[in-house]
Amino acid sequence: MFTCSSWRFHLGVLSKKYLQTLCFAPLQRLGISLCSLCGSEIMMNRAIKSKVRFSKLVVLLLLTLPPVLEIGAAAQTTQDERISDLIRDLGLPNIGNENFEKIVRARQELADIGYQAVPQLIESLRSENSGARARASQALGLIKPPIKAAVPALIPLLTDSDDGVVLEAAITLGVIGKLPDNAAEPLIQALKHSDSNVRLNAAYALGMVINPSQPIVDALVLALRDSSSHVRNNAAFALGRFCSKSNSAVPALRKALNDTDAHVRAMAAASIKQITCAKP
Repeated sequence: MFTCSSWRFHLGVLSKKYLQTLCFAPLQRLGISLCSLCGSEIMMNRAIKSKVRFSKLVVLLLLTLPPVLEIGAAAQTTQDERISDLIRDLGLPNIGNENFEKIVRARQELADIGYQAVPQLIESLRSENSGARARASQALGLIKPPIKAAVPALIPLLTDSDDGVVLEAAITLGVIGKLPDNAAEPLIQALKHSDSNVRLNAAYALGMVINPSQPIVDALVLALRDSSSHVRNNAAFALGRFCSKSNSAVPALRKALNDTDAHVRAMAAASIKQITCAKP
């Protein structure tokens, strides 16, 4: 049996390059330093120069790698279990202070965990529990940098039967940004939603579509006449983001310069400048 004090002298291969090719690269991919296994770089170099048979190195690695890998696997299992517990808390009924605190804590902790929590959060978007769907959307929107991989699962929620889920999906899509073309139609439909909060977030998210089409521009022009000033403001903002691609919206934006809301007037003016000054 190799011990920490003895096996370092039984390391070695025909050449340093050969050792690096067969062992160093795989170990680096595992995040393991052979120097740390040998005790020090000096001892590693001695082992390489000793040129003992490679078979002993293989035996050494078989003896030392499993415990290291087991530790990593155990840590990953613990993390996955914690994520599962937090996902379960997202689906709690929002009744009473205790449940509310658990939901808020779970949502924030999942966001803090970040990318490791994304697969389970995306799966939660398909949950039968509307609360879980909405809160999973919220958590995904809190993760930085934005999770582009969540967009395909979020788009169908724009037509969800639960208004709260539709709202959270629209908000998160707007936060993530750089949306594909297939997000346009459900967002256009969301602009007609009875809830002004859904409409204003749909208008904002439409401004994040990478390749704006004429139907998007037309829908936002209609939104400039929405009863909510917040919706009108976001519609003007979105049109300005499209620059010269929303040239046809300029007449409607000029009318918005006389809007009753000062914020809408200011946004319309800024958007007109962006559109007319942009290079074709």
